Amino acid sequence: VFWGERPSVWSAVGKPTWGCWKCVPCVLHITTHQMKERHDDQLVMMMEGDHVVALQASHWHFRGEGAANIVLGYGGSFPAFTGKVLRLQKVSGDRRGESSATREAVLPVLTLEEQILWGCWPCVAAATSVSALNQAFARDVVIPFLGDRHVDPGELVPVSTEFSDAMNTAIHEERPEWRAKNSKIDVMSGDALLILDHSMIPSIAGVKWNATPTVSVEIKPKCGFLPISVFIAKENAIKKRVSRFSMHQHLKLARGMIKTVSRYSPLDLFSGSYEKIREAIQALFETPQNNLRVFVDGVLVFGTSAGCPDSQSSEKGGTDYPFESVDRTLKRIISCRDGKRVSLLQRLVLEFLYSSESLSLLLEMQKLDLYDIEGAIHAYYKLLQKRNKTCLGSENRKVDHGIADQTKENDLEGNALFDWLSSLTLEDCRRVVRDYLIAATAKDCSIMITFKQLPIGTTVDDDFTQTYCLENGQNFCSKVCS
Repeated sequence: VFWGERPSVWSAVGKPTWGCWKCVPCVLHITTHQMKERHDDQLVMMMEGDHVVALQASHWHFRGEGAANIVLGYGGSFPAFTGKVLRLQKVSGDRRGESSATREAVLPVLTLEEQILWGCWPCVAAATSVSALNQAFARDVVIPFLGDRHVDPGELVPVSTEFSDAMNTAIHEERPEWRAKNSKIDVMSGDALLILDHSMIPSIAGVKWNATPTVSVEIKPKCGFLPISVFIAKENAIKKRVSRFSMHQHLKLARGMIKTVSRYSPLDLFSGSYEKIREAIQALFETPQNNLRVFVDGVLVFGTSAGCPDSQSSEKGGTDYPFESVDRTLKRIISCRDGKRVSLLQRLVLEFLYSSESLSLLLEMQKLDLYDIEGAIHAYYKLLQKRNKTCLGSENRKVDHGIADQTKENDLEGNALFDWLSSLTLEDCRRVVRDYLIAATAKDCSIMITFKQLPIGTTVDDDFTQTYCLENGQNFCSKVCS
């Protein structure tokens, strides 16, 4: 038994694969020899009292996936896993991930320059697995911006190669064909993140829930502001007038990736205006693409499946009411006549987002991108001690001064803009690149809003917000996580 925060004890254990546990307090109760002797389909290393719990791959099922991870739901009875999901790293279909020889060396996953870049967060810089890196980044970098009520960094759990292999086989048919063809669970990753299932409301002391299901709305809001960086070239000045989301919509349409351009505007969602937020939510429901999904008790009932572009839309087909199916599903949750339940769900989402600080916090984090990629790239190349042809030819670039910038380089003109950036110290350049990457994370994250009907007269603690659906008098509690 050892504590991860005790380096002297850690070094005595002699299991390099567990280097990721150095930054996270946990107890491991198995020897290196015992771990190497396991040849089954089990995930190990969860403690129940003084006993090691080994869970079968058959206890887990496919829940969804993104570009980098696959998420599994739990169907067993072990309390530590109940109400949680397991997020495993993906790898391209023709690879098996990092070799065991590399993993045995316990090397940080970041390069030396990246370790210096993130050095102000030691657990991020020292992470020896992608899952450990993701956890440290969420805990140490993102939570200070969004708060621990809005971010779940998860818990690291080791996984065996056999378990990952078994899950690849078990979930293959459930995954979207285009995803399954190109990627799979990385069987060499060695660990995964155990995260609360944010499509569910956890138990609350003193609250006796009724049998009403939980409904969750997942939104990918995208970038909520227009860049005003003076480093944006004149030929790219459209970025200052048209949102990145809108430009990508037209690009996807031209490439045949979507059937219609969405009316959704991230600028409306982040505007702080009640009416504009309402319009943004309505547009998301009209054309969800991969920007909106609705779950009932964790089961997807509306929106795209696992990020498959435009696989489902609310456009009218053989019915005059485009939400007929989801409206029937919501019948057990929202009390009103047929055809009105989706509108009331939209109202719940609207009331919550308008009164919550989650969007404003996320926007503040996004706005760390002060210079746009056209400015940050110069700092990046300076860190690499290189200059590409764009940097070398910067004296010939045209800079658009049509929109004022609030940063100090506003007072500079022409070549002086790039001269100022080239005069930055290496630490200044790291700050520019680091802020750009943090902002990029905020621009691509999801917001999960979960609702459950409260019994009449019931109150909840500060982790939840009461939302009133005025049209029918029902009282819902809600939570949000990014």
